[in-house]
Amino acid sequence: MSDPNPVETMEVQPEEIVDVFDLDHTLLDTERRWFRPALEWLAAYTKLQNSVVDERFAECNRTTFTFEKLFVALDIAQRYSDRIEVQLRGTLSIRANGCLYPRVVEMLEDRSSVARLVLVTAGDEAWQRWKFEQLTRLHPYFRVGDRHFVPLDGSKADRVALYRGASRVSFVDDSPRWLDEVRGRFPMVRLVRPVWASDGVVEDHSGDGKHWDVACSAPEINAILSRP
Repeated sequence: MSDPNPVETMEVQPEEIVDVFDLDHTLLDTERRWFRPALEWLAAYTKLQNSVVDERFAECNRTTFTFEKLFVALDIAQRYSDRIEVQLRGTLSIRANGCLYPRVVEMLEDRSSVARLVLVTAGDEAWQRWKFEQLTRLHPYFRVGDRHFVPLDGSKADRVALYRGASRVSFVDDSPRWLDEVRGRFPMVRLVRPVWASDGVVEDHSGDGKHWDVACSAPEINAILSRP
């Protein structure tokens, strides 16, 4: 796999197969299942309407999410924010592993027997690292050196480039933005977009089935990645 914009590489064996996975909306049902009870608690605690909390959360989540941004958007006083954040993180930590998409762990277990698994997730680095730390069921499948956290204005393709010495690289991500970026740099990378039925409306279908494969379940992702 060649790279028109080469960067530093990881140590990769020529015969290795590498599967690169996104986190949010790819492995973790982030908003619909993981965050929902926390937002409902926040609305009740602050005596704000659920719709107001949902709207502000969605606005913050369109950019780089942090609790600080959310509290400012909700006009929560500084003297209360630390206590609220502790409560929210506690709720999220307890729920994290139960909010992975169905059969994701089984899919990773199967793929780990034939491929090197890599995590590349975008957002606020401290927040994404904390999020992954709570997902202890994922830890056995991603080596510490193969966990990459990039800013939203950064490049996932740069991380994919680190593994260009592998015999085959696949990239699994729900976002057309990142799929297009990797496709532009590495036409030979196998691209897979998870479109989970539980997520409801998907914003952009234009590349589905044309520029990348689409999977609606963990077994479908596994089947695509297992193709020769």
